[in-house]
Amino acid sequence: MKTFLLFSFLFLSSLWATPLEKVSLQLQWKHQFEFAGFYAAKEKGFYKDLGLDVEFLEFNENTNITQEVLDNKAQYGLTYSSIIAEYLNGKPVVLVANFFKQSPLILVAQKNIQTLNDLKGKKVMGISEGIDHSTLLAMLSKFDISTQDIINIPTNFSIDDFINKKVDAMSIFTTNELYYLEQSGVQYTVFDPVLYGAKYYDVNLFTSTNEIKNHPKRVQKFRDASIKGWEYALEHKEEIIDLILKKYNTQNKSKEALKFEAAQIEKIMLRNVYEIGSIDLERLKIIADTFVESGFVKKDKSKNLEHFIYDYKVQNKTINLSKEEKEYLQKKREISICADPDWMPFEAIKDARLTGLNKEFIQIAQESLGVPFKLVATKTWSESLEYVQTKRCDILSLVSQTDARKKYLNFTTPHLEVPQVIVTKIDKPSILDIGILEDQTIACVKNYSIIDMIQQKYKNIKIVEVENIQEGLDMVREDKVFGFADTSVAIGYYIQNGFFTDLKISASFDEKVSLGFGVPKENLLLYGLLEKVVQNISEEQKQDIMKKWFFIKQEVGFDYSLFWKMIAVFVFLLAFFLYRHYELKKLNKKLQNFATTDSLTLLVNRRQFNDTFQTEFSRAVRETSPISVLMLDIDLFKNYNDHYGHQAGDECLFRVAQAIKASVHRAGDLVARYGGEEFVVIAPSTSEQNAKQLAEKIRLEVESLNIEHPKSPYSKVTLSIGIASITPNSQSQEQELLSCADQALYKAKESGRNCSVTFVSY
Repeated sequence: MKTFLLFSFLFLSSLWATPLEKVSLQLQWKHQFEFAGFYAAKEKGFYKDLGLDVEFLEFNENTNITQEVLDNKAQYGLTYSSIIAEYLNGKPVVLVANFFKQSPLILVAQKNIQTLNDLKGKKVMGISEGIDHSTLLAMLSKFDISTQDIINIPTNFSIDDFINKKVDAMSIFTTNELYYLEQSGVQYTVFDPVLYGAKYYDVNLFTSTNEIKNHPKRVQKFRDASIKGWEYALEHKEEIIDLILKKYNTQNKSKEALKFEAAQIEKIMLRNVYEIGSIDLERLKIIADTFVESGFVKKDKSKNLEHFIYDYKVQNKTINLSKEEKEYLQKKREISICADPDWMPFEAIKDARLTGLNKEFIQIAQESLGVPFKLVATKTWSESLEYVQTKRCDILSLVSQTDARKKYLNFTTPHLEVPQVIVTKIDKPSILDIGILEDQTIACVKNYSIIDMIQQKYKNIKIVEVENIQEGLDMVREDKVFGFADTSVAIGYYIQNGFFTDLKISASFDEKVSLGFGVPKENLLLYGLLEKVVQNISEEQKQDIMKKWFFIKQEVGFDYSLFWKMIAVFVFLLAFFLYRHYELKKLNKKLQNFATTDSLTLLVNRRQFNDTFQTEFSRAVRETSPISVLMLDIDLFKNYNDHYGHQAGDECLFRVAQAIKASVHRAGDLVARYGGEEFVVIAPSTSEQNAKQLAEKIRLEVESLNIEHPKSPYSKVTLSIGIASITPNSQSQEQELLSCADQALYKAKESGRNCSVTFVSY
């Protein structure tokens, strides 16, 4: 009887279970490690957990990937950067995710061919005028070579003709054919389009606008599970290779070939720079420009590429509005906001524009309501409070509740909650109990809510009001007050940006400050609208915004509320361990001496560079191996700073530093900030020729950032690079190599900048 009941229960449960949605993914080639993340998502149950039953469709010679998706024969497809051109030419497609940050398509040539100019009149296999070969065409065009200048041999998808020297060059994929070339022992020359500025995406996951419209949640699920699958595949390469050999090996690849492919793929996914699946809008614009210039796009692109990128966070920004709310917004046309003009990183007003992390929350509100938010510039926070009371602005963008403000404002649910701390000079004792601060004077920014909190709970503390954070910190330095009170985030921003080193966090309050929108009491409609906006902001969106401003790496299962709890615990522990100021001085000195990271660029600093360079140079002497040094300098950076200001200059330095780092992929290479706007790269086991290629790759990477520089002859931020290479012996000196690189850099500056020069008379 029990068995019968159990069987009946299981049978009925199976009837009630929600069936899996069947979808298919059209691959852009045959089964191989190139699609490992999708196999992992299926075989590890990531798709199934989200209610999806996924089928993979292999590519064949008759497959038109885009049309398969548009005809709904496959709901999702994987393809090359050509999908961007198809969108611009009117195809109703949407880019869901990108997995390969660089195209693996390269050109290999016989060893006697050393330059691209040598290809003229030679037999070249596998280059067509088609858009899928646009990376190779763009590289050749830099040397005024077209398909008319070569003997074009149709591809037969085999490297045998190259190995047997029947062709002089051929297009191959670094992920596949390169393995067989290395196995054959044939010597060859590589021409990589990436080194010549042709940086295209590959393995692009896309779908149709109909799929987005009719199944938005399914698109989100497929994207999320696919990204999770790639994360798993890269962390468990051996397991997934065995899976491919067992279930997906239609090409009969060997395990060694798949291992080689896996290693190559991990390199071009650039996980240390980009999140898996992420899409860079600026990179799409650059690729789109090349398609327009090459004629692959029928007319100048007029469509907004932001509409081409699927982002379920954007999809979720729409909110339900009542008829009354819609009419209000139609009449309103714009919403004026007042902000704190000097409260970074939360918000500040620079050149009559709002900046800071709260600007992104304002952007979310603006997109959700479909109405522009217009900043009303003020000089102080007190003036902002006055403006909202006198109806000169509609809302306060970021404000906390106080008894006084409740009389004239309604407050939305907070979208930020942060700890509050006291900063003192470094020689003051740390404080475990703020209640012991009798008759001490603390500076606070005028009209900040922290004043009310202190006056209500700590009545013996005296308050001095100041206009801004800088004034308060200066008073602490000058011993005019015992300490300065503000949020840990605002203070942390000053620490992070190196604005002071002689102060420390000495205490933290139990009370956090909660921050949201403030709306005048009489405007209940606007208050209701903003409350809907805040309720619709996901924790993931908050995490993303905080990550941008604090460089926090998001881990799986990252908890936003836990993050703030960790900050509070950190502040408490910091106060405890810094209790004895003499020990704190010694600790700070030790930390300063041994710190290895430059706080602005996040590269290693000069001290760490010196240590590493000495080690690598000594190794090169022992092993009699080459070593190269690249000295890099941002051209006319002082003019850039003078024109845009130091904050923009710092942002420029950070972007350039990250671009240099993104261009240097070998584990043994090191990128460091050498000082000011100067950087240095150590490249062990690197010949002069390879150093030249690396320098050109870096130069093009920085140039492609397209950071405007009106004071530069190139109208954009560029680099000058000096190169020095040597195979050292016991008599060689590392400083001499640095000096040669520096001299070469000087020559690059003299040669017109935006170029690289090699030291030729070492």
